[in-house]
Amino acid sequence: MKKLLLVICLSIFTVYNFTFGSQINGRFVVISSDSTNYIVKLQLNTDTSNVDLGGATLIFNFNNSDLSINMENEIKVSPSSYVFHNFSGGNYVDATVTKPLKNQLWINIELDKDNNGTLLKKAPEWSDLVTIKFNTVNPSGNSVLQWQTDSKYLSVFHDNNTNRFSIGNFIDENTLPLSVNTETLPTEYKLFQNYPNPFNPTTTIKFSLPENSKVNISIYDILGRKLKTMTNKYFDAGYHYIDFNAADFTSGVYIYSIKTEKFSKVKKMILFK
Repeated sequence: MKKLLLVICLSIFTVYNFTFGSQINGRFVVISSDSTNYIVKLQLNTDTSNVDLGGATLIFNFNNSDLSINMENEIKVSPSSYVFHNFSGGNYVDATVTKPLKNQLWINIELDKDNNGTLLKKAPEWSDLVTIKFNTVNPSGNSVLQWQTDSKYLSVFHDNNTNRFSIGNFIDENTLPLSVNTETLPTEYKLFQNYPNPFNPTTTIKFSLPENSKVNISIYDILGRKLKTMTNKYFDAGYHYIDFNAADFTSGVYIYSIKTEKFSKVKKMILFK
């Protein structure tokens, strides 16, 4: 079975006269892995205290015979392929994504060194950095997500872009074949707590269906006034995920609901900007 090697290198485009700061850790979180989509989230944290991230460059190597990404030659953030988390109030408009050149299986994501960063949480909590949405090309493919921790490639800086984090524990991710969902077919209707929560400005709403159903997911304010319909269509039985972007909403408590012919449920979520 084919193996997909996704190597992530973080380097920096700033001064080289730096000193090492506190320790930085990283991990992968697989959000979805099936015959249509492969969605993975990258997370970081520190071993000391909450600090802002400085500028960095993220390089992703992957096997494009298994996965692909919809993007132009060079773009300023692709909403269909990338979701950046927590940057400058949730709108990281200065990220540049460069398409892989022919026969070079890498994607270059540059984060502006003057962005004031995103807050990196202290362990054991994790901070979402970016969610990558791939299209599955080869459903029988198999992924091994592996960090390259050589310090000449992996560099993460404090918001002053002078002090660099020392490299801590970076956790690799071994997945099942893309065509196999790690979750068995659900036996009940369920609306899960959104993740992350609190969030800024994006979060994921997960729900399960034991049978094919028409589903309505809507967002309400705390007074019960409908603000947005996220979806209103038929879904197959299984686990499903919907991303909610609250960039145009103010901080506060919101309600999200699910309604089917046989099931309804509401939950609260907190937007904190």
